[in-house]
Parts: sequence; structure tokens; C-alpha cells
Amino acid sequence: MADEEQVAMLKRSVEEWNAFRKANRRATPRLCDADLRGLNLEGANLDNAFAYGVILEEANLRSTILVLAVMRFSNLKNADLTGSALVTTGLVDAHAPGANFTDAHLDGVDFDGADLRGAVFVNAKLTDVEFEDADLRDAVLLVSEPRPNDAAEWRRLLADTRGNEGTLLPAGVKRPTSWEAAEKKCGA
Repeated sequence: MADEEQVAMLKRSVEEWNAFRKANRRATPRLCDADLRGLNLEGANLDNAFAYGVILEEANLRSTILVLAVMRFSNLKNADLTGSALVTTGLVDAHAPGANFTDAHLDGVDFDGADLRGAVFVNAKLTDVEFEDADLRDAVLLVSEPRPNDAAEWRRLLADTRGNEGTLLPAGVKRPTSWEAAEKKCGA
């Protein structure tokens, strides 16, 4: 359940929210099932947020801090996360088609089972990211290039990630050999 006072504060002002977070470093943001669709939350400090099912559809989340956030079943459809930092963030089973992760830092993010169809990963830095059973069809890497889904770029992007046979990749993109080696190592 969401903390209604926290939700109201976040809706009022990112500056007020960030001041609250700075003064109350141990407070856990409780945003479960909160409807924050379409809001301008640029620069919000959402680290350690407990946000199961939060609705952030079409929200401006540019330069947000999402460290250790738990956002399972969240709705990030067409959300703009340009330049955001997502570190050890749980986005398991998230609904994020069309989400924009341009220039985002994604480290230890768990996208298992996530719908990332048409998501944009231009210049994104991915480290130890999990995509098991995720849907990456129509995801975009380089929008300015004549071939937006260049296989070499996908290999570079997915080099330090994990996926499985249930991960759906864009047309023409092969599963990284590192995924196959990890499956064999685990006895899959």
C-alpha cells in the first residue's frame, strides 16, 4: 500500500520530495500502486522505493535515481528515463513498452519477464542486467543510424547481460553466446 502523504508530496514538487528524502535518509518511499502517470518527476530521488505496481506511464523520469528500487509489475509505458541511474533495481514483470532508457546507467537491473517492446536503449550502459523471459522485440539502439538494430551494436549492448530461451529479441538479433554458456553452466 502506498503512503498517501509521500505520494501527495511527490505529486506536488520534486524539490519538496528531494528535500524530504535528504532530511529523512532512512525513510522508505512507499509508492505501491500509486498513479503517477504523466507527471514530471525529473531528478527525483526514488532510491530504495518500494513501488510494486506503481503507474508511471508517460512520466518524465529523466535523471531520476532508482537505486535498490523494487518496482515489480510497474507500468512504465512510454516513460522517459533518459540519463537516469537504475542500480540493483527490480523491474520484474514490468510493463514498459516504448520506455526511453537513452543515456541511462543500468547496473544490476532485473527486467525478467518485462515487456520492453519498442524500448529505446541509445547509448545506455548495461552491466549485469537480466532479461530472462523479457520481450525486447522492436527495441531500438541507434535511432540516428540507417540500421537502427545493427547486430554488432546489440552484441555490444548485451555482452554483460543475462537472458534465456524465453527472451524475445529484435528480429535478426541472435542470442549472445554468453547466455548459452551461462545456461549450460547452470545445467539448463
